[in-house]
Amino acid sequence: AIARNKGLEKAQGKYVNFLDDDDELLPHKIEKQVQLFETSDKMLSVVGGFAEIIDADGKTVRIEKSEVNGDVYLYQLSQNICTTSIALIRKEIALQSGGFTRMPSSQEHLFFINIFKINPYYDYVPELVLRINHHDNDRISTGMHKPEGAIMLFDEVMKYSAEFELEMRKKIIHSHLLNISRAYLTINNKKKSLEFIIKMVTVTIWDLRFIR
Repeated sequence: AIARNKGLEKAQGKYVNFLDDDDELLPHKIEKQVQLFETSDKMLSVVGGFAEIIDADGKTVRIEKSEVNGDVYLYQLSQNICTTSIALIRKEIALQSGGFTRMPSSQEHLFFINIFKINPYYDYVPELVLRINHHDNDRISTGMHKPEGAIMLFDEVMKYSAEFELEMRKKIIHSHLLNISRAYLTINNKKKSLEFIIKMVTVTIWDLRFIR
């Protein structure tokens, strides 16, 4: 978070693109995203695209894509719209958002929530713009502290969701309890994973008082 925020402060351009060391920008990514920024009838905060996920053997695992656009603030509260390297971001709004929060994982999810709270408009280039190379070494997204970051994100989202009606809050909370459960599964803690599944079902059936 510190390095990314320092880079954001030092950036000179109108738009910024963060790039993790195991990701590859595809040709014309920036060009096409800038074009979308400049031709949209909305003042976009972020322009995304699709990403090819490659495993350690060089095989394509899946294509990551979120085919949503427009006002995405509510969507982002429930699930992350894209990974950091996919996004081209309007620097002015990124600075206003306060940048990245220091946390064990889920930094980008909270970063985009804060961006879209200021200006909720997002669009995407409907093609591959990035290659993400997964490897066998430790990564933030799969490390032992992933559940801790997911819980911190949940606590922050609870504050944001307070403005919504009960049923919408339940949907948002449901998504994050499931996210925490999955985070525990990535570190093979099935007991804690089940605990959050039970909480998720409880929220769905009863009310929000039982979630913590």
